[in-house]
Amino acid sequence: MPNDAKLGLVVGMSLVLVIALIFFRKEGTVQAKSDAPPAVTPKVARPVPPPPPESATTLPPPTVPVTPPPQMAPPPPVEAPSSTVPPLPPPPTGEEPASVPPLPPVPSVMNSRRPTILTVFRKAMEPLPK
Repeated sequence: MPNDAKLGLVVGMSLVLVIALIFFRKEGTVQAKSDAPPAVTPKVARPVPPPPPESATTLPPPTVPVTPPPQMAPPPPVEAPSSTVPPLPPPPTGEEPASVPPLPPVPSVMNSRRPTILTVFRKAMEPLPK
């Protein structure tokens, strides 16, 4: 790693740490009291009034007449449409049609003259001539 990259890494990380330390605040820390009024005034706890007597608030639920849904007629039967699909072709006999040319042979990768990734890596790791 070049020295410039190391220096940039150290300077960048230290800058991030300095900014994090400046803006980091703990929750719930006690601050020194000042003469300024607080931004939010705390609410004073008020006593909860007792619930009213149960006999005064309990009413019977309203009665709503429930009617059953109307009966619907069953749907009419659906007739199957006449067949417009052409018949299926006969199954293949195992022989390929003469119009399809055979595929060309695939050259072997091991016999090709192209460099593989391993030869490229080995060449890159060789020391440079002086």
